[in-house]
Amino acid sequence: MKKLIGILISLSIAVLPACTMAENDVSVTVNGKLLNFDQPPIIENGRTLVPMRAIFEALGCKVEYWEEEKIVFAETGFDTISLEIGENTMLLNGETEITLDVPARIENSRTLVPLRAVSEALGANVEWNELDRAVIIESRQGAHKIERKLISEKVEGKFDFEANAYYPFIESDGNEFIDKINEEYKSNAKASITEALDFYNEILKDEYSDDYDIPFTLDLDYIVTMDRKGYLSILTTYSSYTGGAHPNSTMEGRTFDLKENRELSLREVFNEETFDLENAVAQRIADKVLEYSDEEHAQSVHDEAIANIDYAGFYLTDDMVHIFYVPYQIASYAEGFLTADIYYDSEYINVDLSDYDWPELVFEIPGNRTTGFEWLPIQVSDKLDVELDYIEPTTNLLGAGGVYKMTVKGLKPGNAKIKLEYKRSFEELPIETLEYSFYVENDLGVTLINQK
Repeated sequence: MKKLIGILISLSIAVLPACTMAENDVSVTVNGKLLNFDQPPIIENGRTLVPMRAIFEALGCKVEYWEEEKIVFAETGFDTISLEIGENTMLLNGETEITLDVPARIENSRTLVPLRAVSEALGANVEWNELDRAVIIESRQGAHKIERKLISEKVEGKFDFEANAYYPFIESDGNEFIDKINEEYKSNAKASITEALDFYNEILKDEYSDDYDIPFTLDLDYIVTMDRKGYLSILTTYSSYTGGAHPNSTMEGRTFDLKENRELSLREVFNEETFDLENAVAQRIADKVLEYSDEEHAQSVHDEAIANIDYAGFYLTDDMVHIFYVPYQIASYAEGFLTADIYYDSEYINVDLSDYDWPELVFEIPGNRTTGFEWLPIQVSDKLDVELDYIEPTTNLLGAGGVYKMTVKGLKPGNAKIKLEYKRSFEELPIETLEYSFYVENDLGVTLINQK
């Protein structure tokens, strides 16, 4: 018997009249948390504008306002956004220009930015609930709840010192391995600030310290590049200025197999019996170097990449392994981070990066209806279209079980869950449960985040 489970519930994005709304008339929720504003949102030409700091920080951004230029600048992970007050364009990552229906503006001495435009530029989904007059913003959720923590230090003196170290805190549910990871990230953030502060205090003793007029700074941040199917990959970035000719930047990638409770090395990610990792990485990097330099230098970098392969950094994304060498590691500082991207192929990658952005995903779940037990859906997201079929066993053996075939398609972007219970219809408690977490991409492709 076939059961059609998915139901599309459409929430229209209404075009509202141009006006300024009364306080609390429009609510804004980000990832389930209601935001409080010192300046209430306003609606102009059908678009909601909100105070910049509240929305950017809720989306995990560091935000600055450059008063003289009247420019808002926000940064998170790999993404940056800049927009100028009164202008109808926004710049994403320094190169992609996005046209705004309404520009950022000043209201009651507060800088307001267009809510939908900045949220979607940062990969979040935005819905308008007309009934509740609520804007609902949802960022992509991984398999784990990860809280953003901050340690900071500021010193004013002959020249100033400012350090901001963000680090992840992963909800562990008592998992000792995750607790260990959390402690390591916290300790690293503290140690980075302590080391920078010690250096700053030493410079203060130098007779030339009066010549400094630029503050010493340290910025440590991170981005979760993948958190699904038991794998967690985190990239930490470091940027500091300590009075030299240029800031110093570096980064560190760490990848954890949370099914086995261990950290993975680059070689463990690949099956080197079927894949020449060293030459694949080196050749990709050499090809990039050839775009700006000669063959002799490209060959030199190629050889250095092979020699230093065990010291290369890496992290996972949903569809590839990103391998990098930091400045000075195999080439000059001016050449920056030299990188190689290797896309997923199950023949030579040991981690399972499948079930990403497919038009539909199909799961087979063992079950035996002859016993009276059935897999029954008790929770299905409105973002999914789900069909559950029972496939009879192919054998004639008495009591043999079949399988339930579950087909999952996307209906609208966002985070989505399915929960199933295996029980008899007249019983209250199941003997088994299954829970699937998905993300529906903007193209309505479905990505499996977690299954338990």
